[in-house]
Amino acid sequence: MPKNNAILPLKWQERLYWYSLLFFALLLPFQPTTPPLTLSIMLMGLAWLLSLGFKAKYAALLQNRPALLLVVYFLWCVFGLLYTSNLKEGSNDVFQKIPFLAFALLLGAMPQFLKYRDKVLHAFLLALGAICIYSFAEAYLSFRETQDPLEFYFTKLVVSERVPPHYLGMYLNFGYAVLLYNILRQKSYINRVLDVFLALLFFVTLIFLSVRMQYLTFVLINLILIWRFSREKKGQLFAWGAMLAVLVGFSLAIYSFEGSRRRVTDAINEAISFKEKVNDKQTNHRKFLWKYGWESIREHPVLGVGTGAADDALSQKLQKSDAQFWNGQDLYYIRDQAYNFHNEYLQQLGAHGSTGLFILLLLLAVPILGISTPYEGKIFIVVCALSFLTESMLQRQAGILFFSFFYPLLLSRQPPVAVH
Repeated sequence: MPKNNAILPLKWQERLYWYSLLFFALLLPFQPTTPPLTLSIMLMGLAWLLSLGFKAKYAALLQNRPALLLVVYFLWCVFGLLYTSNLKEGSNDVFQKIPFLAFALLLGAMPQFLKYRDKVLHAFLLALGAICIYSFAEAYLSFRETQDPLEFYFTKLVVSERVPPHYLGMYLNFGYAVLLYNILRQKSYINRVLDVFLALLFFVTLIFLSVRMQYLTFVLINLILIWRFSREKKGQLFAWGAMLAVLVGFSLAIYSFEGSRRRVTDAINEAISFKEKVNDKQTNHRKFLWKYGWESIREHPVLGVGTGAADDALSQKLQKSDAQFWNGQDLYYIRDQAYNFHNEYLQQLGAHGSTGLFILLLLLAVPILGISTPYEGKIFIVVCALSFLTESMLQRQAGILFFSFFYPLLLSRQPPVAVH
């Protein structure tokens, strides 16, 4: 990028980009209302505009496959506004997804600033550790007042209203996996002692957070990482022994605490209730959401019902259901509540049909199959792909910001360093 054509000097471009990236990474686990995370996107956008060189940026974007895929996904969401039956909700959905386009341009077209990748990831891991400690501190203060041990579990443990348990669990599994990968390689990521401390902290927080899908994700990423590490013959015995110890310890810890044990029992009952009621009660909402959601998908298989209209189509199909659930105080019909598909793949099929699902699958498959993809990037994709199975992760800010930020940051290829 020519220095003499830029309104903003290169030194200030770098500072603005670095501070904006750092700001975003540090606040992502908290997502406070003030200051808003979108402020960092605005500041990066300002640096992007003032640095000019748009022809070079366009050329860089064309060479950045992950960023291009984000742009295609966003544009398909915009296209879905042309045939949606709920333009207001569709417009809100597209507005929420602007970070897909923003980070594709801000990172994908400015690859020189990807040199901050590791430092940004370090900042995110430290912030994630901070919110874990803060969450336990808040839970302890609440426990002193109520003497209720459930203050340490699930929704009561979470301190940020914008980052619900399922999303925080996804963050934690990603952070844990990145740290474990480097620990197994016997390399320091931030600091050897701090790496181990944060990995253990994320491990413990996942147990108390008690998100069943994230339990399964934790087990699978441990298996994947240990399998990869054990391919080195010298490390096979240590790797599988360590994995066995981690998984046994994880299982025992879950069983030892009332809140996590109760959540696993609920998961077993939900699995059984796919065929029949448990204790004469319905316990599995997803059974009905997926069943009736699939009915709506079959009516519009190619393009779906349009951006913002999928939940309406699901709600219409749910009107046929007489399933009742207990909310702790009263019985209610599932048809009387508003739901999304609780599965990102079905959500895409419902809103954008098989075409939209194909684009989402490309987003996930291309980096996994890419030879030059950093292993941290592959870890990120695996954690997200598994998390998408039980939640519509890209329908909420916590999922959109996490995915749209780390996708181009981790998966874009850094330009070669010039040799003088």
